[in-house]
Amino acid sequence: MEDKPPPLDARGCQGSRWGERGSVEAELHSRRPRAGSPRGQGARLFDRFTDRAKKTLNLARQEAQRLKHEYLGTEHILLGLAAIEGGVAFEVLKQRGIDGRRIRAEIEKIVKPGSSMVDTMSQLPFTPRAKKVLELSMEEASRFGHNYIGTEHLLLGLIAEDQGVGAAVLHTLGVHLDDLRSNVLEFLDFGVEDDLPGVPNAGHATTSRSLAKAPFRDRQLLSCCIETEPRTDALVDRDAELELLASVLLRASDSSAMLVGPAGSGKSAILHAFARRAKSRTLPGGLCGARCVSVSWSGLLLGSIGPAAFAERFKKLWSAAQDAPDVVLVFDPLPMLARVPSDPRPEEIDALHAFLEVLCRGDVPCIATALPEAWTAFCRSDPALARRFTPVHVAPMSPAQSLAVLHTAKERFERHHRVLFAPAALELAVELSETAFPGRARPGRALDLLDQTAALGVTRADPPPPEEETLRAQIEQLQREKDQCVYKQDFPRAAAARDAAAEKLRELEARTRRRAEARRPIALDTADVRACAERLAPPG
Repeated sequence: MEDKPPPLDARGCQGSRWGERGSVEAELHSRRPRAGSPRGQGARLFDRFTDRAKKTLNLARQEAQRLKHEYLGTEHILLGLAAIEGGVAFEVLKQRGIDGRRIRAEIEKIVKPGSSMVDTMSQLPFTPRAKKVLELSMEEASRFGHNYIGTEHLLLGLIAEDQGVGAAVLHTLGVHLDDLRSNVLEFLDFGVEDDLPGVPNAGHATTSRSLAKAPFRDRQLLSCCIETEPRTDALVDRDAELELLASVLLRASDSSAMLVGPAGSGKSAILHAFARRAKSRTLPGGLCGARCVSVSWSGLLLGSIGPAAFAERFKKLWSAAQDAPDVVLVFDPLPMLARVPSDPRPEEIDALHAFLEVLCRGDVPCIATALPEAWTAFCRSDPALARRFTPVHVAPMSPAQSLAVLHTAKERFERHHRVLFAPAALELAVELSETAFPGRARPGRALDLLDQTAALGVTRADPPPPEEETLRAQIEQLQREKDQCVYKQDFPRAAAARDAAAEKLRELEARTRRRAEARRPIALDTADVRACAERLAPPG
């Protein structure tokens, strides 16, 4: 497990391109990328590193010297990644509560400090696993089509290597490497990269996929903002509400709309239809091409200590929206209107004040949703803020309108569940939906009943075979073994158990997929809808 290499002559490393020069920078200048890399055979590896990645490796060297280690290993690279503020790796590790102090403490438990001072002028050789991290980071960059190597690629390389002291430290700190990799990929999906001065066509060349997910480049806003992905279901009999919503957002002042309606009445459907028409450029004026950005209130609150920090983050969000004139902020629902505010908590009052302060500017269009009783109580308790919103009332649909909605959603449900609905099943779903979901309005409750009927029908008609149940049990057992090995710090066995579980999971997914593709669509009729409604009905 230990990264420390044998003496240079024993390793056959004397005079090699990794150990003969006088600095990390000099070593990297001599390293060539593999064939097929984005910049070709003649590019120098060092030229592809971002400034932060270069600083990371030089800081790793300093950390190795401070610990009196005569080599540069994966643990020192991890220390460097946790120390370079602003890099993607730093942000990911910070979100996990991992900093240099905790990493250093774990390193000293696993690898004892050296007994003598290391010459600060001498070059420390990379361990084989540290070399592997650099190789893998280059491969990760190539996989994403990046012509640079940033701290995110170094961290991905360290995760992929997974056998060195750096990976062991992360395991000891309770970090699952697969989860950490997912965190890095989320940042890359959002188009966040290291700053890349001197590296052409990188860093700020965000892909259209990235722009679709992250309208704001600020990393603190990534966890609370994501563009609404509109559903493809056609909007039924809501043209008047949609027209009023668009007109409110086009106002010169107070351009904020409040969709007011009971649960299940179709407020979210109107939001999705608005987002779809804005994306297809079929809305008038300044709304053509607008992007609806859903704001997570919990994401805004996450990590903010006290009302001042929350207000500052909210103002930052608002400022970012001002700089993106095509953005419409969506609060579905507005948190303080998710329930009747009979006795608001202190943090809700602070949130209201921060929201009111920026909303009074009226320079960013907003859409929020609320239940009727909550909206009425809110207008009484805070009329100043309520005046900033123009209500767009969304009434429950009639049975005939609800049936039309079910017909638009029928194909989506059939494709998802691989079922076929009889026409009479849709009519009965509208009729019995009140029994199944008494607290919801039409058409939402009818849609829920139809979806649940399909899911229940598949569960009954296509139970998993014993072979799949055996695979699931084996996966659970391997995951328990992996956790036990991590607890005992037996990382090679933990990695073996993890790989075996991943292989079993791939086999299970392949079996499930083949079975679903081979299965004929299940026919569902009124009896299935009635049985589902009876099971969902509250007792008594």
